[in-house]
Parts: sequence; structure tokens; C-alpha cells
Amino acid sequence: MGRLEAFVASGGASTVPYTYEGRLQVYENKICRYPGHFAQFKAFKDLGLFEEEPIEVVPGAVRISPRQFYHALIGPQLEVERVIDVCVMRATGVGAKDGRDLRFTVELVDRYDPATGFTGMERLTGWHAAIMAEFIARGEIPPGVHRLEQAVTATRFLDKARQRGFQIAVWSPRDENDDDLRYTLYFRGENEQNWKVLAKDLEQRHYSWETSAMPDGAYYLRVVASDAVANPAGEGLTGERISDRFEVDNTPPSVVGLRARPGNPEARVEFQAVDSYSAIARAEYSLNASEWTLVMPEDRLSDSPQEKYAILLKGLAPGEHTVAIRIFDQFENSTSAKVTFVVETARPR
Repeated sequence: MGRLEAFVASGGASTVPYTYEGRLQVYENKICRYPGHFAQFKAFKDLGLFEEEPIEVVPGAVRISPRQFYHALIGPQLEVERVIDVCVMRATGVGAKDGRDLRFTVELVDRYDPATGFTGMERLTGWHAAIMAEFIARGEIPPGVHRLEQAVTATRFLDKARQRGFQIAVWSPRDENDDDLRYTLYFRGENEQNWKVLAKDLEQRHYSWETSAMPDGAYYLRVVASDAVANPAGEGLTGERISDRFEVDNTPPSVVGLRARPGNPEARVEFQAVDSYSAIARAEYSLNASEWTLVMPEDRLSDSPQEKYAILLKGLAPGEHTVAIRIFDQFENSTSAKVTFVVETARPR
């Protein structure tokens, strides 16, 4: 990353100080930028370029908002064909537990993804906003104003992050001598014999990575801790632990055999949902861009990688109709398809 400067900002703090008042002695949120960033933007602020109240530029004729003027000037300077960025976050907690002084650090690094075109900033902001929007849309967050850190549990949020290809491993080592430890993290597939190195020389007790490069399937992690850095050469000890089984599924399901059988004034739409690894979680349809409607499989249970569906649409007006289908697997991978058909005008008898 090179040399950076840091300054306190309120955005990341938001309501957290109020939520943890009386429990935290110090809470700081700092933003890191390259040297000179803060001084330059402070100069813009001191000039009044961030003010929204219009000012008179041409007496008796032209009034403009300094902020709009600033945006009009700087906006084109920020437009580039492709942004290749890196985003780094570090959260450090210092305190005591069970009579012991503790310091816990979590670091996160994300980069531009050439496969999808998403920037690191989009993945760390837009994706999280989309997760919260999904919670709201599903009614998991009730109407009203909520503090972000209390709206959903961290576990629930991380589950959604994993569905987007993120995986996080956390371990809690214990060394009787309080030696500094270094960690090596390995992985292997369920039916594989050899462990492969995922990361090494880790100082922190956690690791996050994107699973899009891992084929669908079940995996195990193995973490090996070593105190060699705190002891004479050859006298270091190691300890290890193997994780519970976890699954990776990045492949969306497929809509197979989608067809419509129009009648008058109804139609029957049939299709199959097929997933290569996990069970189908749900299917929905939309008639002529109307709201999505849940449809149950023929056996009434969504518990298999392959499910059959049939939708009976009644009371259709004569003319062309389009039915959109979207399906989800247990990891929230999704795909969609559509079929168009025509309902003929009823002939008089």
C-alpha cells in the first residue's frame, strides 16, 4: 500500500458510539488516503465549495450552489474507463477478558475483480447495501429507523456475504507462555488426500478469501500454529486444528424445459429447476412484469437438486403474454428465463 495518512471521520462511526456507550472507553473510525488527500479536500471545504446554499455569482442575475458547482468541475475528472482499485480495512479491539489483556485485529483486503468488473469499493459498499436491501425486502428488518449494527446479527450478515463468494475463517489459539504465534492455513476437498496451502505466515487469528476460484463441493480447513518466532531455532512447537465441513457453491441453477401450453382463457407453464450441487431453495414467476409470485414444486417440497414445476394461469386476456421465471439454490445463486405465448381470441359458437 505504501505510505498513507489517516484522519478521523464520522461516517463509519454513525450510531455505534450510542449503541456501545458505557461499554467502550474509546471508539475511533479513521479513513486512510494517500499523503496530501486530506489537506487538498480541507482546502476545498475552507473555500466553501461544499456548501449547498446558493450564492450570487453575477449580481442580480446568476445564483448557484457551491456544492453543485464543485461537483460539475470534479465529476468529469473522476470518470475513467476502468478503475483498478484495492480496499483495505483493519479493525482493532483492545481490552481484557477473564483477567487477561487481549488485542484482536481483523484485516480485510479486497481488489478489483477482472472477472466481473466490480471494483473493490463496489464490493465492499454496494454489495453490503444490496444485502441490507434484501433483508428489508424480505421483511427480515421491520419498517422504521434502525441502527445498522443492530438491524441484523453479524452471523446473519456474514451468511449472506458467504453466498456472494466470501468465506471467513476465525480461530482462537491459546499458548501457555503467551508466545507470539504464526499461522499457516490449509484446505482440502472432502474426498481429497493432500492439504494445500491457502495462506501462510499469518499473524492475525482470522483469514478471509473469495471462494469463486474453488470448484463447488465440500471442504475442510486446517490451521497450524507455530511459536518458532518466539523461541531459539529448532525449539519451536506447533499445534493444529481441523475445521468442521463447509460447502462452496458458486454455480447458479438452470431452468430446463421451459414451455407454455396456452388455452383459452388460461395457460399452463411447465419447467424444471436443476442444480449441479445443492438443493433448489425456491422458484418464482412473474406474468407480464407483475410482482414475483412464489411457486411450489410438484411434490410440494424444495429439498432436491432437481425440481419440477407447473403453473396454471387463469383468466388471461387474448393476446401475447410473457412469463419470467427465476430460481434460487440454497446458496442464493440464481438464474432466470422467460417464455412468451399467445392466447387466441375466443371464437363465437
